[in-house]
Amino acid sequence: MSFPNAPMYRDGPQPPRDDQQGSGEGSASLVFSVLAIPSMVLTAVPTVFAVLFTRPDTGTSGLDWVAPAVLFSLPVLFGLLGTVLGILAVRRNHSGTKAWRSGVAGLWIVGTEAAFFIIPAVVQGIITLMS
Repeated sequence: MSFPNAPMYRDGPQPPRDDQQGSGEGSASLVFSVLAIPSMVLTAVPTVFAVLFTRPDTGTSGLDWVAPAVLFSLPVLFGLLGTVLGILAVRRNHSGTKAWRSGVAGLWIVGTEAAFFIIPAVVQGIITLMS
C-alpha cells in the first residue's frame, strides 16, 4: 500500500541530527532543579502551621521533625527528579549536545542548592534531635 503524499526516502527515514536528539531529559532536569527553591517558598505557609500545631508551649515533643519534613517535601522531590533526569541526560547523550549540557546544568544547580540550603538544614535538624 502506497501513500501518494508521503515523502520518499531511498535509504529509509533519516535519523535526527545529533544536536537535536534527546533534549527531553536535560530540559526536564534543568526545570526541576530550578523549581526546587521556589517550591520551598510555597511550602513555607504549611510549615508555619505545622510548627504551630506540633510544638508544645513548654519543653520539647517528639514531633520536632514535622516542620522540616513539610518545608523540604517539595524541594527534595524536585531535587531528586532533577538529579535522576540529569544523570539520564548525561549518560544517554553525547558530550557537547544540548541535552548533555542541560543535564550538566541541572545537576550543577541541584548540587549547589543541596550544598547551600538542604544539607545544612538537615544537619541542624539531626543535631537538634540528638540534643
